[in-house]
Amino acid sequence: MRHKYTLAVLFVVLVFFSYLASESSSVPITGAVPSDIEVREDGSFCGDSLRQIGEDCSSCPSDVQCSDLAFCDNGVCIKKQSGFNSKILFGVLIVVLFLAVSYLAYYLFKRRTAEKEEVIEGHEPLYESQVKEEREITENIHELQTYVERALALGYDKKQLKPLLEKQGWNNDDIDFVFRQVR
Repeated sequence: MRHKYTLAVLFVVLVFFSYLASESSSVPITGAVPSDIEVREDGSFCGDSLRQIGEDCSSCPSDVQCSDLAFCDNGVCIKKQSGFNSKILFGVLIVVLFLAVSYLAYYLFKRRTAEKEEVIEGHEPLYESQVKEEREITENIHELQTYVERALALGYDKKQLKPLLEKQGWNNDDIDFVFRQVR
């Protein structure tokens, strides 16, 4: 906070002294003025080595010169850009950060999904619909077993029955399970 007051006081002093300098440094026009020097109404002219009101780096470059780190553009001294552009670096950092967060989110999502699948595969059914579905499969396997036993009793071979059962929509695992049971 103290620095702000110091800067404000320095600015006021600078403005005051520049005002005094401009008032005391006006040179009265006496005699002939060279043609390359622009004379103004207040008596100041371009080329007097003093910065006057209305002079800028494009209208009077001999009095108003930009520093080595700046160039003149339409009467305004503009700081030259260095070879390193911080906006590009900032943009690249944002893209890299976005990609890192996206990859982390993808990795965590995949890991949670894999853990849930492992839990479901190694766990007994918890809902009534799963229990009913299991009962239907068990009953259907019993019906399949009865059908296979009757067909074998009639003289059909297992090799003949398997394609017929597959055409009817029976699962290969169920067919093999029943064939092992019947023997």
